[in-house]
Amino acid sequence: MTPADQADFLAEINRLHAAFAEKLANGQAADSAETQALAARHYAWVCRSWTPDATAYAGLGRLYVEHEDFHAMYDNIRPGLAAYLAEAMAVYAARALA
Repeated sequence: MTPADQADFLAEINRLHAAFAEKLANGQAADSAETQALAARHYAWVCRSWTPDATAYAGLGRLYVEHEDFHAMYDNIRPGLAAYLAEAMAVYAARALA
């Protein structure tokens, strides 16, 4: 990636984290159309590095919950965000990638 590509890559994930945190704060269900639209954007962001299938994408979500560093990073953005993101990713994987 060029430096500009790297900056865009990081800016997009920061926007996604903020948007997921806002949905969580507003009580939006992880399987709602709005949150699933964010999951589609997240999947597209992940695909800039590698292209996971449904199992791998859902597994990445579980990693966000199970790995203490990821869990802490997400929950420092918003308590409960790691689990919320993992749920949204699992739903997206089942609906869009299966």
